[in-house]
Amino acid sequence: MAWYNLDKLLPIDYVEGIVQLANKISFTYQLLAVLSLVLLLFPFFFYHKETLAVALGTYYAFLLIATIFGNFPVMIMGYGVSPIIGYSIGLFRIIAQMEDNKQI
Repeated sequence: MAWYNLDKLLPIDYVEGIVQLANKISFTYQLLAVLSLVLLLFPFFFYHKETLAVALGTYYAFLLIATIFGNFPVMIMGYGVSPIIGYSIGLFRIIAQMEDNKQI
């Protein structure tokens, strides 16, 4: 729904444009920012291959891809604590599921 009803607010550098803001400082910072965002997907796709892990990994991948095409906050790096809490809950749930299955 957000794709069809885009708001008229201008993007804020430290929310929607945090990766570009890192590039204004240094290309190395931008590269590290992109690498750290991609590494956030690692636990969901490569460490555990259960349905919940893949679903959460896909969700977070789409959140990252959406920031390329629109003025959406960048997950974890952008402004706000709720993505950090959501990511942590998902990751801890995957770890708990792995412990239940004795995969650690």
